[in-house]
Amino acid sequence: MIGVDALAGLCAALAVGLALNLLLTLKVLSAARAMVVNATAEPRPHVGERVAVVEGRSLEGARITLPEDGRANALVFLSSRCPKCRAKVPEIARMVPSAETAGLRITLVTMESRRRLRGFLGDALIAACVRVRGRQYRALNRVLSTPHYLFIDAEGTLVARGDIGDEGWHGLRDQLGPDEGTSPAVPGGSAS
Repeated sequence: MIGVDALAGLCAALAVGLALNLLLTLKVLSAARAMVVNATAEPRPHVGERVAVVEGRSLEGARITLPEDGRANALVFLSSRCPKCRAKVPEIARMVPSAETAGLRITLVTMESRRRLRGFLGDALIAACVRVRGRQYRALNRVLSTPHYLFIDAEGTLVARGDIGDEGWHGLRDQLGPDEGTSPAVPGGSAS
């Protein structure tokens, strides 16, 4: 027969397990609700609107404002957990020097840890990476899409947005290709 103390201990353990189960269930429901809201949210800003100015930090800790005022910007959103993003890293690394020469700043915008980024990006893209907080990230990439980009002109207006690998992205890549004497104008892309 089970003693009173053992029964009390067993009841306490069951109560803790039940509380933990309830907490985890609520977290899953909250995450699922956020996914539905993000999936149905309309991308902001719209093409032709000004992009919110946010502040982030380089991996060395320097404050950086995005998008950089008075210069064309390509903000790139990648995730170390995304296989498509991993495949795009070498392509983006090749584009950064040509973009700088053409007057276009390519910046990788992320919320991930420094340790994870160093393993994901390697040395080539670390200098082009800016870490932001969740609220700033969502101001730029409301639907949390990766691999994703925003092309912003020197006045801070969104010119194009889309997924890396679409027509707009290929236009930029081709423009920055072997003919580095091209204009730093931001190419058109999808108007999603």
